[in-house]
Amino acid sequence: MAFAQTTRRGFLKLAALAGAASAVGLGVETNLLATEKAYAEEEVIKQKTFCRSCPRACGVIAHIKNGRVIKLEGNPDDIFSAGGMCAKGQSAIQALYHPNRTKYPMKRVGERGVDNTWERISWDEAIDMIAKAMADMRDKYGRNGLLETTGGGGNPRIIDSIAFRDYWGAGNVYEPGAAQCAMPRTFIQKQMDGWLGFTSIGDQQCIGCFNPNWDLDVFVQMGGGGAASSSTITARFWNELRDRGCKFINVDPRFTHDSARADLWIPIRGGTDVAAMMYWINYIFQTKSYDEKFLKEWSNLPFLVDVTDKSTCPFGAKEELGQLLRASQVQGLDMSRGETYVYFDEKTGKVERAFAMGPDTEANYNPQLFGTVEVTYADGQVRTCKTAGQLLMESVADMTLEKAAEICWVDASLLETAAQWIAESTKFGGVGNGVSHDQNIQSAEAAMCTTLINQLKGTTQQPGANASGGRFKGEYETGRERGRFTYSMSYDGRGYFNPNVDDDGNPRGPYIELPAVVERLGYIEHKGLGDWKHSQIPAVYDAIMTGEPYQPRVWYERSGNKMVTLADSSSWIKAFPKLDFISHTYMYPTSFTFEAADLILPATEWLEMDYAPGAHGDCNGFIVACALTYEHVDDRLIYGTIFKQLADKYDDPYANNVYYVDKEYYTIRERDQYLADIAIKGMTWEETKAVNGWRNSTAEEFWAGYDKALNQHLIVDDEGIYQGMGYKGLDYTTWAEDIEDNPRKNQMYMDRLLYICRHGDDPAGELPPATEDYSTVPFYVEPADFREDDIREKYPLICSNGRLPYFHHSTLRNIPYLRETYPVPEIWISPEAAAERGIEQGDWVKVTSKRCEENEVIADGIRAKAFVTEGINPGCCYMERFWNPEFLEEGQDARKSWTVCNYNVLSRRAAPHNPVMGTYNLRSINVQVEKSTRPEGVWYDAKDFEPWMPQPCDNTEGGYVA
Repeated sequence: MAFAQTTRRGFLKLAALAGAASAVGLGVETNLLATEKAYAEEEVIKQKTFCRSCPRACGVIAHIKNGRVIKLEGNPDDIFSAGGMCAKGQSAIQALYHPNRTKYPMKRVGERGVDNTWERISWDEAIDMIAKAMADMRDKYGRNGLLETTGGGGNPRIIDSIAFRDYWGAGNVYEPGAAQCAMPRTFIQKQMDGWLGFTSIGDQQCIGCFNPNWDLDVFVQMGGGGAASSSTITARFWNELRDRGCKFINVDPRFTHDSARADLWIPIRGGTDVAAMMYWINYIFQTKSYDEKFLKEWSNLPFLVDVTDKSTCPFGAKEELGQLLRASQVQGLDMSRGETYVYFDEKTGKVERAFAMGPDTEANYNPQLFGTVEVTYADGQVRTCKTAGQLLMESVADMTLEKAAEICWVDASLLETAAQWIAESTKFGGVGNGVSHDQNIQSAEAAMCTTLINQLKGTTQQPGANASGGRFKGEYETGRERGRFTYSMSYDGRGYFNPNVDDDGNPRGPYIELPAVVERLGYIEHKGLGDWKHSQIPAVYDAIMTGEPYQPRVWYERSGNKMVTLADSSSWIKAFPKLDFISHTYMYPTSFTFEAADLILPATEWLEMDYAPGAHGDCNGFIVACALTYEHVDDRLIYGTIFKQLADKYDDPYANNVYYVDKEYYTIRERDQYLADIAIKGMTWEETKAVNGWRNSTAEEFWAGYDKALNQHLIVDDEGIYQGMGYKGLDYTTWAEDIEDNPRKNQMYMDRLLYICRHGDDPAGELPPATEDYSTVPFYVEPADFREDDIREKYPLICSNGRLPYFHHSTLRNIPYLRETYPVPEIWISPEAAAERGIEQGDWVKVTSKRCEENEVIADGIRAKAFVTEGINPGCCYMERFWNPEFLEEGQDARKSWTVCNYNVLSRRAAPHNPVMGTYNLRSINVQVEKSTRPEGVWYDAKDFEPWMPQPCDNTEGGYVA
């Protein structure tokens, strides 16, 4: 990429001159008269839209002049962001007009990872390259070889990658996040209480906790960084909670902005959060500070566990943790209403069928919560069974204060104080979790513990609870885009999409059949991946390298920089040559483009997109294209264009059905039809834009709506029964699929998870069982690196990473103002650890892990700048994941863009993995830190970033025009 030759001073001066820019740069007249009005004053349009620099979708007002976006400001109607915008959002103009945008489709001229030379081609030629590669693969090897990948950074509509694979009929999808970001939290909580994943600080901001009408006394942030990831929303809410008298506990190895606001900071060792939470659960049990009424009435803890079912859980979990006892297994129970669970009734003195309570029957339910029960099985044998509550209590009993403190490397008094505050809380706001919980091998167990603490305190569907939320209807009824995938599926529920039936459930297709699902790489062992219909990344890597069980061959990548987001990323350069064709769709070239891609497709920035991001609080509407430059197009429409080419030129029957019969997609030439379809009913798209960002209510009315959303489990249905927890049709079920008479309880003992392990929960049909069972209760194991003695001794510091307010995932490292603010990665290290290594504040250091011994390209480790601080656990360090786009400039060594400062080359892809989710270790990596020198070629000073200053161009209507 050639350097741009515009200084900041020059850009700001020239951008003020209307019409001074051409489509390829800036052309300036030098003979303008120095009069009061040297040029015509033209209208500035203020367009309401929503930011997509991260998933928050804050309300934004874009100022547009002469077809160019000249200013962004927050929308004050947005009651969440309150008119604020963070640095990420404000950077969007620099991203939109970045001189290194991928402006046109480009095909590689030369060798992957060697020659960074590209040739401009037309959209028609680019689409045909992809379609031909897919058709050739289909004809020679079958459909399984398709690999579709995406990611949360760079505003892709990530659920469409799943639809593309499903309508193709086979293959694999992954995000570097997913099993390492959000999916463990949302999947596990849904199985446990049936509600959406509102315990997640990240995408949902624990919205139920911030209602100003509700007074909370304790809130715990664990595994998240609200101030860094959502500085305009969550950081403000934290302060408001404290202003209302809520005690705030922040658990983080670092003393962050959130820690500074906290009443209690616990500098935990990374990757040990489950141990801390198991101690808190144990403390709640021992002090009997749980909500006994809630546990008896609305949890499955009174249900009996089948002692004949011996579990094969990994990591040493107890064998007695089998499935819950079924009514058909017990002698003498009435089975006329079908299968259900059983409990011991303290009034009748008998083992009874569990049932869904109603106002007229709740007095008949008097379950025993803890202890053992003698049960006569259907075979006549009398066996001693434990309640699920008893087994859960026993599973945490050995996690004492002393043991937890030793594991977590923290002062025991800190853990104990937190336990006391939680136990004594009468208005508990819950434990809000974040992405770091998802990025080590205990991702599922961390989510389980978080939900258990909330449930033990009886917070589900109560004021201040994370897992509560209103349902708000917009002022207008919007249209729907062609097809139903993105219309009907929530972010959390995308795994339940079935392309083989229409909107009314009538059969069609089939597209995805059961054998293709069974062959999905890593899915059978890690069925939690089915929540988003994903494959396991290590299993995909192994298949590429070995060809077993089959060879992935065509890779369609829609996100940013896989060299920065994948674990053990340097090992992937050995995988790329084994694929026949790789396409990369993104806004600008990245390290992945250089290393892997045969084709680059120019995607839109969010200021060039049109789609509905979903309701954001009570501020509704669309992300609106405020400008369109060069040949950028919305990636949603690329998929339809590929299918049309497959149907027209390569005679693909599935593609013919997708595009011509089932009308599931638009092509890039049908954007106008797409906009007409999604517009507010009765309005044109232009009229829709005029009312965009509409309010449904005042802030007071909005929050009052949350009061109405509470206690939904107590709503009586048409049968006179409480809706309960996990009622089918109300968000998500919490019961195993063989249960016909659903008692509608929380799954605090995760019988449903064990059922999914053995049978699956997929629209395609029943799946083979995993090799080992999933645990129904939490357990603790050490992070993967720490489990190996040789690694622990050679690399003694535990390194985590995390977000900064300036960047989201791998995006925005090429934004000049943001890089001036944070030019190079810092590594946080304690004074004690620094002194041992002769490191002082501001020194450059080398960081290595076991992966440096295994991959020659990173043998000398990576570099960072030392930040010596008391604000980190002495045995830990922290480093933000980073990459250096400056090495993609013309004449530079492009490989250095991801090998010089990239934390994720140190992270671990290898087993062990989380049994449920297949998660590997992106954090809690054992490293060594040594004093070093500043790497040559890394940009650091403000003037270094001048080549990236924006160059406004004309509105070209994008690549939608033939």
